[in-house]
Amino acid sequence: MIWFLVAQGIVFLLWAIEAFRTLFGLRKRAAATTGRQFPGPLSFVGAVSTWLRDPAERSRRWRLLGLTVVLLALTLIWSQSHSGVAGP
Repeated sequence: MIWFLVAQGIVFLLWAIEAFRTLFGLRKRAAATTGRQFPGPLSFVGAVSTWLRDPAERSRRWRLLGLTVVLLALTLIWSQSHSGVAGP
């Protein structure tokens, strides 16, 4: 089972990298739109809306979605295989 946890850890690492790249890109996009270094929550919502419709960001959206689905599936598989097990 150690291989499963290693695989899940690798997927989580890839997901975290992609999620943070996306969040920092959204902040940069909101800052460029408003001209402020720290845009507010409404500016962030606008940046997300623009990002969701941007054809240039399509591959990043699919990559983030795919990694999210794989991570959730691995977590579900792990939880189902260890439900009801008492002790190590």
